[in-house]
Amino acid sequence: MPYGERSHGVKGRIEFYYDYFETQDLEVVIGLLRILADDSYMDNNYCPCGSGLKEKKCHGQKLLNLKNLLPQTDYIKIYDKIFNYYYEATKAFPKMVCVRKERMKEIKKLKRRRNVRKA
Repeated sequence: MPYGERSHGVKGRIEFYYDYFETQDLEVVIGLLRILADDSYMDNNYCPCGSGLKEKKCHGQKLLNLKNLLPQTDYIKIYDKIFNYYYEATKAFPKMVCVRKERMKEIKKLKRRRNVRKA
């Protein structure tokens, strides 16, 4: 988009994170936001972007910069909105690396309901 303009709402946030994290993969953005929402940044964990590098050598500095901008509760809300947007757009769940522990139970219940309906 010209001159840094972005869409409104969730799409605009996604566009911001695409630019900030230098990726066009929404699952990568969700995985990185999960780290902020769970406050689980650790230097020696592998980065969820799939580069094979540790967080500190990959997206670590960007995560630390963002971590200091907003409280964790705001990142939880942002994560939830983008997660829901992804699910509504694809009707699929992102890779499990991207899913917060609190969401795992919900996802498992939904998958069980789908399997019961098919049977």
